[in-house]
Amino acid sequence: MGEEAYFNFDLIIERAGEKYRARVFDSPAGQASAEFDIPFSELELENFVLRMGRPRAGVRRVDSSEMEAVKQCGERLFRAVFTDDVYASFLRSRDTALEDEKGLRVRLRIDVPEFHDYPWEFLYNAHLNQFLALSKDTPVVRYLELPYPVQPLTVQPPLKILAMISSPEGFPKLNVEEEWRRLSNALAPLLRRGIDTLILGCTHYPLLQDLIQDNGVSRKALKHFDLVNQCIYQERKSHIESNWLLNREV
Repeated sequence: MGEEAYFNFDLIIERAGEKYRARVFDSPAGQASAEFDIPFSELELENFVLRMGRPRAGVRRVDSSEMEAVKQCGERLFRAVFTDDVYASFLRSRDTALEDEKGLRVRLRIDVPEFHDYPWEFLYNAHLNQFLALSKDTPVVRYLELPYPVQPLTVQPPLKILAMISSPEGFPKLNVEEEWRRLSNALAPLLRRGIDTLILGCTHYPLLQDLIQDNGVSRKALKHFDLVNQCIYQERKSHIESNWLLNREV
């Protein structure tokens, strides 16, 4: 989905005396608010973070104890914030988005410092058996207010393209034929329109060498580099997968 394919569900978390308030200040269903108590003690949150942060050799199964802990945490957080009028507004907004064949982007503005470290990406709707952030229909983002407008990025043509892929040793081999097909399809219109610089990773160059030369790209214009620290990519990917944060739908 593009930028225009989403409605925004803007939700601010703020103090309300000795309690806290979840306030919807912009959504397809209008405004709403509901007060709630703090969903976790400091000890509970600390224990959860430590448990989820422990390194593991394998991938967590759907029925694992860790997965159940993530669901319980996400459900408690969801039920605390998405309650009463806020939940009703969320359901009406989601229905409106579905009718218009759009998604509903949940934009969180956290005005309570102690809530900044909460795992909001784990928000879990038990009624739908769904993590909000794992659906392309309800992405969750933490929204930061800036005191200045976001400036558009100015690009002076011709466009220079960086293409790279990580293929660490000790992991399953890439599907070279499929990779070649995708890269060829992606590069063909760019090569027809003309580019002056193409930067390639070490795993791409052997596949694209003939295509580049056939289209007259000068060797002087070709930049070739090796991705030395590939383990960083794999470490981040494993962390995201092990915490069930990988969205395969978008």
